[in-house]
Amino acid sequence: MLLLNRIALGAILGIVFFIPISSAAIESFFGVLGICAALRLLHVRPCLADVKSFFWNPLHATLTVFYVLLGISILAAGPLWPKSLEAWLTKWGEWLLLFCLIRLFVQREHLKWISYILVFTAALICVDGIFQKITGYDFIRGFEIVPANYFLPVRASLHHYNHFGGYLAVIFFMITAVLINVKDRAKCIALIGLLGLIFVNLLLSYSRGAWLAFASGCLWFFATSPKQKFSYAILSLLGALLGLIFLHPGLRERAVYLFTSGGDEQRFEVWKAALRVWMESPYIGRGLGLLMDYLPEYLSQTRIKEVFWAQYAHNSYLQILVESGPLALLSFLLAALGILLRGFRAAKGYSPAHALVAAYVVLLVHCFFENHLYSLQLSALFWVSAAFVSRIPELGLGEGQKSH
Repeated sequence: MLLLNRIALGAILGIVFFIPISSAAIESFFGVLGICAALRLLHVRPCLADVKSFFWNPLHATLTVFYVLLGISILAAGPLWPKSLEAWLTKWGEWLLLFCLIRLFVQREHLKWISYILVFTAALICVDGIFQKITGYDFIRGFEIVPANYFLPVRASLHHYNHFGGYLAVIFFMITAVLINVKDRAKCIALIGLLGLIFVNLLLSYSRGAWLAFASGCLWFFATSPKQKFSYAILSLLGALLGLIFLHPGLRERAVYLFTSGGDEQRFEVWKAALRVWMESPYIGRGLGLLMDYLPEYLSQTRIKEVFWAQYAHNSYLQILVESGPLALLSFLLAALGILLRGFRAAKGYSPAHALVAAYVVLLVHCFFENHLYSLQLSALFWVSAAFVSRIPELGLGEGQKSH
């Protein structure tokens, strides 16, 4: 059993490391984690009381209802039901299972190794981002900078600059949690330098949604963390972000673009078209995973022809509503709120735990502007973060832990 748990931990570490690098590697490590879970079930078979305890847990019950409602939306898929069924089993099914397996296997003594992997991965991706800005391509996967309108956003080894920005905004607060818990002076200096590197890459991503989500995380941490020096440091960083956006012509122009004619008008047109798709089947949605099949037809009726490429709603919550109906969206929001409140209440006076919750807040905010729950890499980040936040009480993070 000890060997099995170590293999499972290795698989979780592999998933955490490859989130910004490779979807295929994430899938492979998830397969290893699934095998470990199956072997554990064979070794320690759960009794009826264990099953009842699992489903009586409010969080598990809400997520189960959510998954069932996703499945019900397949009834609206018509001839496209095989595609909808595949999305139910191999996408949403996998990520909800990942959430449960991380909650099952991760223990307090594993946090040290998870912290090491987070720090190493963040450093690697940030160096890769700077390298891409200088040379025009990243050294991990060879991705080139793709011009977007008038700016050149850095995306490192991820497929889109918004995904890169979203990853950085989340990982910033996870590294902050590590920093607060470290007492060694040299390590503190190194981690502060890494946070600075993350901040620079966040600016270079030109992702306004990530900037806004990062600002939300800063405000949450400032309002909840009991350690004033860290709270004011994060608030000062938010001020620096706003100041740099205002002072730097390129960043300022990118921010102002939101309010100009043709700026985010395309995103709003996509949202309007997605709502028209939903109105065709407002109770159970149009079918899980099928928005991309219906959206082009509705976008063809808009006056902005450049939105024909859109396959997602660019709003994860709106996409759940369109594909699976209002009850599915409500159950998801209740589960997300339950995870947030569970982590917040358990964090008590322990600032690293509040930083982890802030990372989760960043994800919740950014999902309003992006399709993170429909991106394999960012979906993995979401459910890994959700699992850690929901485990704060069991991991004892609300009571503090020894420094590294």
